[in-house]
Amino acid sequence: MKETTAEVDTRNVVKNRELLYRMIISQLYYDGFQPIAATLAAAVHADPPCPPSDRLLNLMMVGLQHEPDRKDRLAASSGAEHLLGTTGFALDFHPREQILVSASRDCCIKLFDITKASAKKAYKSITDAEQVLCVAFHPLGDHIIASSTQPVIRLYDVTTSACFVSASRCQLMSLGHNGAVRFIVHSGTAPAFLTCSDDYRARFWYRRNTH
Repeated sequence: MKETTAEVDTRNVVKNRELLYRMIISQLYYDGFQPIAATLAAAVHADPPCPPSDRLLNLMMVGLQHEPDRKDRLAASSGAEHLLGTTGFALDFHPREQILVSASRDCCIKLFDITKASAKKAYKSITDAEQVLCVAFHPLGDHIIASSTQPVIRLYDVTTSACFVSASRCQLMSLGHNGAVRFIVHSGTAPAFLTCSDDYRARFWYRRNTH
C-alpha cells in the first residue's frame, strides 16, 4: 500500500480505502497502541511507514458536526429504497394531482408529491400488517385500495390514512380469493374494480347501491 499525496478522488474506492487504513494506523500510533498499529501496518503492507497522527480523530469530529445532514440523506435514501428496492414494488398515479403512491414488501404504502424538490421523501406513510403487493387509486383520488400477501383487500382514506375495511368486511372480501392478490384496477365508468390473485382467478367487484 503506497502513500499518495494526490487529491482525493471519491470514485476511486481502492485508493480511498488505502488512505483510510493509513489514517487508522497513524491514529493507533498517536494513541500509543504501537503493537496493534504495527500488526495492521504489516497486514496492509503500508509503504512508507505511517507516522503518528491524530488526523483521523479530527476528521471524525468534523464529520459528526454534520450528522443531521446525514440523517436527512438517510431518510431520502429510505424512500428511494422503498421505490427501487429489490423487495418488489407497485406504483400508481393520482388521477387528478401530481401524487404518486407506492407499495412495497416492506409493509409500507407511501405517498410522494412529485412536484416538490423533496419528492424522494414520502410526505405520508401507511404501515400495513402484511407485505403490500399492489395499490390503486380510486378514480376520484380520495381512496386507495391495497392488496397484500394475504387474500384480503384493504381500503384507505388518502387524507386521514384510515382503513375502512372492518374485520367482517375483510372476511367477506377474502372469500373472493384464496391466494395473494397481485393486481387491482378500477373501472373508469362504474363503482367497480377487478382483482387478480395467485389462485389463478380474476374477480370483479361491484359496489351495490343499497339506498
